[in-house]
Amino acid sequence: MKPFAYIFDLESTLLTDSYKIYHQELKFIKRLGVNTNPHLIGKLHQMGSAAFWSMIKHTSGLYLSKEEYLRALDMFIFKFITNHSSISLKPHAIELLEKIKKEKAKIGIISSQSKLRTEYILDHFNLGSYIDDIATGDDIITFKPKTDIYTIILDKMLVHPDSCVSIEETKKGVLDTNKVGIRSIYISPNLSENYEQALFSVSHLGEIEPKNIQLYEVCHHQG
Repeated sequence: MKPFAYIFDLESTLLTDSYKIYHQELKFIKRLGVNTNPHLIGKLHQMGSAAFWSMIKHTSGLYLSKEEYLRALDMFIFKFITNHSSISLKPHAIELLEKIKKEKAKIGIISSQSKLRTEYILDHFNLGSYIDDIATGDDIITFKPKTDIYTIILDKMLVHPDSCVSIEETKKGVLDTNKVGIRSIYISPNLSENYEQALFSVSHLGEIEPKNIQLYEVCHHQG
């Protein structure tokens, strides 16, 4: 039987209040003398810190090299996460990861941020034992909106797109995974909509049953 896998976006799918991390990143940038505004948070999440550095380097004359900037930024974010309990795992996250491993499936983590930050967060929340592979902003030249990161995590896990499900919290994420042949579960907190582009929709992580999903996918491809 082909290996089956699940993909999670670390910040948006597994962490609570992840927007606070991006606010902290803007706070860090402001300390460097770069003008910031709330509109930049969306760009930061989409682009990742490395590409964001390149953008502000050319518009603001930032004096730090990319390596210096990312190292200092990651240390700043580490301190924030360590000292703020509001950044935590979403309800049912561990429960779902344990169910997935019970079904012998793989788990891949994607993040547009640095490998160093991704590994720190995984370690901080004791997630390392659940994770098979990660793909981060360090792995890609064009960032998550171009879907490269999904292709990279599939290659790392040695999993075919039709044997993989991605957990997504935005319609854009669902569309991005569809482009590379990955089916998605769409999380809609109030279940106000059942997004037809997704495999199905749930209101939270606890409603996802890996055993049923894998059985469905096997029957779907056999049929």
